[in-house]
Amino acid sequence: MQDPGALDRLARMRPAPSYYVGHGDAAALANIYREAQRRQLVKRDARWTFVFQDWGWEAGFVPQSELGDVQVTLITLGGDDCCVVLDKAAGSEFKEGDLLTIF
Repeated sequence: MQDPGALDRLARMRPAPSYYVGHGDAAALANIYREAQRRQLVKRDARWTFVFQDWGWEAGFVPQSELGDVQVTLITLGGDDCCVVLDKAAGSEFKEGDLLTIF
């Protein structure tokens, strides 16, 4: 996380937010989620949305068993979708860094 005080500010915010959005690679989002759990920001009435910038996020993110009963939405592009977003022909050469330039 680029701003180490962000979760502190969220914890002090009143009324407490019920929607949270994280954007980044799987490792960074896993760290954010685990730190939010540690600070007791992850509650049943909260909704978390994570937007992944990397491919293969399943291996680097929090296992389903750790998510608990909190509503969590995971958003990522499929490998076939990258060509549409980048305006390239299907099956064209794609480098992982190409997608990051459009955000």
